Amino acid sequence: MRERPGIQVVRTIGATAPLHTTSSGKLFLAEDSFEQIRAYALRTNLEKSTPNSIGDIDTLLTEISKIKTLGFARDEEELEMGFAVAAGIRDDSGKLVACLSISSPASSFLEGWISEIKHTADDISEHLGYVATPGELYVRPDFT
Repeated sequence: MRERPGIQVVRTIGATAPLHTTSSGKLFLAEDSFEQIRAYALRTNLEKSTPNSIGDIDTLLTEISKIKTLGFARDEEELEMGFAVAAGIRDDSGKLVACLSISSPASSFLEGWISEIKHTADDISEHLGYVATPGELYVRPDFT
């Protein structure tokens, strides 16, 4: 039996990354007010990790708007090579407390993963006592 080549993603425990360059980070930014997002942008200068990183406030605000509408965030080679998608996990008070994400090489990423991640994060949120408004859970996005 032939082995398929493996892919290894190495992130050091406790390592940090700019919020605007990761799918999970963008979800947390989407919880902030315009003033807080603007302050973040000014504080960090929206430094780019790759050519695909968001580097200006207008693009960041457009991305945040999409995230709020769709209920998930994407990272398309914005921190490092590869794609990632994340959906938020909320507690019984509605507070975003965690994110569920998946990463892969861009060539292997499957759009169907988005609805699976969203569905799973919504299930976890429900088990934590979160009650969503009608139509909020199980978004089946067409956004690509």
